[in-house]
Amino acid sequence: MKKSLLALLISSLVGLSACEDSNLPQKVFEAEKKIVQLESDFNRVTKELATKETELDELKRSYETLKTEQDNAKQTATNIPALNVKIESLYHKTEKLKFEKDPKDEFAREESEITVSIDVPVTNIDWLDQILLNQAYQNFGYDDGKDKTAQVTKPMLVQMADELFQSHLANAKEDKPIGLDNVLSAFYLGQRNNIATFRYIDYTYEGGAHGIHSTQYLNIDANKKAVISLNDLISPKNQEKLKAILWRIYESDNLDENGKYSGSVEKAEFRIPDNFYFKDGDIVFVYGVYELGSYAEGNIELTVARYEINELLNADYQYTQDDGFEKSE
Repeated sequence: MKKSLLALLISSLVGLSACEDSNLPQKVFEAEKKIVQLESDFNRVTKELATKETELDELKRSYETLKTEQDNAKQTATNIPALNVKIESLYHKTEKLKFEKDPKDEFAREESEITVSIDVPVTNIDWLDQILLNQAYQNFGYDDGKDKTAQVTKPMLVQMADELFQSHLANAKEDKPIGLDNVLSAFYLGQRNNIATFRYIDYTYEGGAHGIHSTQYLNIDANKKAVISLNDLISPKNQEKLKAILWRIYESDNLDENGKYSGSVEKAEFRIPDNFYFKDGDIVFVYGVYELGSYAEGNIELTVARYEINELLNADYQYTQDDGFEKSE
């Protein structure tokens, strides 16, 4: 570029020299100045281009690094098919109290049994184990006056259980009940894609004919690292349609031999529970003890087939062809 430019300038000056010989030295001087300036500009632009290319390469590398980290994070969040869940017994104590026989009271109780127990699932995935500990704290049903929004730890659960056990011992010595029990059992049910499902069963007995148990299902979205609530599953605008489906199922299950409804609740009192789990493409909604029936009936489950519920589900939880679901079903 430099040589071509110089040759062009000299050629132009030679052409001019024939008619303006007296101005030739000045012309040459000015041409040399322009050449120097052009060289300086060329070097500056070349340097700037090299700098921009370096910056571009750095940006590309940063982008590729961030993209790799993002992909790895997504894979870590969703790739939990090999969950090796173990049920850990955090606390378990049982004690029988013996009382002196009262010769004046043939019905006086001579023994009480106290049991407090907490089990939790352990996955060795920190965020998932934290959710499971928090839920165990909520499900255990013991109000210790502590802030339940705080991060729950295993020592917190153990302390809570031991305080409850000691309280039961003191009450049993005073009141002599048949028994006092608080037992939280945990189960891992399995996984569908990014959804892992667990179950807690809380049993409480404070004397009397029988204890009370409650069952809580946890469907945990690995992508969102959160428990799936009813509103997460189905938007409020579609919940009336779901409620109508559930009522139809419950009503049909509670018709007497004459075809008359004989259920425990009226339609106006009927609700959708925020307690459910996925089963073979269907979704099972779980009602607590006494909510839709007698104690002997336990938890009542109403199963909504996937062909009825799928279009009501939010997009994140709809069944697709990848799940073997066809729209024609």
